[in-house]
Amino acid sequence: SNRELLRTAFTHESFSNENKTLKMGSNQRLEFLGDSVLNFVVSRFLYRILPNNSEGDLSTRKSQAVRGETISKIAGNMRLGEFLAMGVGEKHAGGAYRSSNLEDLFEAVIGAILLDAGLEAASDFIDNSLGEELLSIIRSKPPKDPKSLLQELIHSKGLKTPEYRVINSSGSDHELLFTCEVIIDGDPFGRGIAKRKIDAERSAATEAYIRFKKEK
Repeated sequence: SNRELLRTAFTHESFSNENKTLKMGSNQRLEFLGDSVLNFVVSRFLYRILPNNSEGDLSTRKSQAVRGETISKIAGNMRLGEFLAMGVGEKHAGGAYRSSNLEDLFEAVIGAILLDAGLEAASDFIDNSLGEELLSIIRSKPPKDPKSLLQELIHSKGLKTPEYRVINSSGSDHELLFTCEVIIDGDPFGRGIAKRKIDAERSAATEAYIRFKKEK
């Protein structure tokens, strides 16, 4: 009902920066809100539909559903990027198809729906958009978390549990990027960058797992 919320959801930061006289905000705040709603709705869905699964299994399945690749693919299939207001440079650089933009846009739309029509309306939008992906995740046996795989591998070599540390965080409050390292036997073995700390750790673990198998 509130078209202003929808307009804001489809406004990239580059557009608001280049058109300050219009006094339009970008979709960053709505994206922040929508990200939290997305995680909650998917968690609630999995909790209800898989009553006997462990916390670790539910967490792994949720990560599959809300990861950037999944969300940006769905937003791309919905052609949301075609309606994203961007600055000239971002538009010419193919911003309408950039994965990070699509992910943020999808989450901003969720935030807009929440404020306009409430939680269940936002939940319906998520269910309709992610339904097939969620069903596929439920039916499949989820792969082991990269951190678990790495830990099993290095334990089999008689080494201590790997340590993870954040070596950098950059960007605005709503666009933070974490850079994490995984330390094995005193040496950095992998590095990952992501919007969420846990995803950066998993990316670092994946890199370390591949490298460790080759070198050891």
